[in-house]
Amino acid sequence: LKPFWLKHIRGPRRRVLLVTESSCFCLPPNSAAMQQANSGTFRSLAEPLACELVEALDIEHRREIEYMYKEQLQLRAELERVVELMQKEIVPRERLMHEMIENMQKSYEAATAHMHASLTDH
Repeated sequence: LKPFWLKHIRGPRRRVLLVTESSCFCLPPNSAAMQQANSGTFRSLAEPLACELVEALDIEHRREIEYMYKEQLQLRAELERVVELMQKEIVPRERLMHEMIENMQKSYEAATAHMHASLTDH
């Protein structure tokens, strides 16, 4: 017997319903046919399901790896763009602003010193 489906029936007359591809049996739970069916049933039902599960997990794993690889490439490209932007535009502009601020500070100090000297001479 190669079982397709098993159902335990509870009650005063405990029986096991055994469904195969071609027929249906109602067996006592301790019969030899039932014990033989129980030993191979789980393995015969579980092996194809296990293969399907491994295949589905492999497909999902590959999909996630591909997604993460593409995301990493996008992040690297964005990082390269930001580094280039900082090196060519932001850092030179900051240097120029610092120079302008230093020149303004020097001009302010010179003007203040000149004004102070003018006021103390009078």
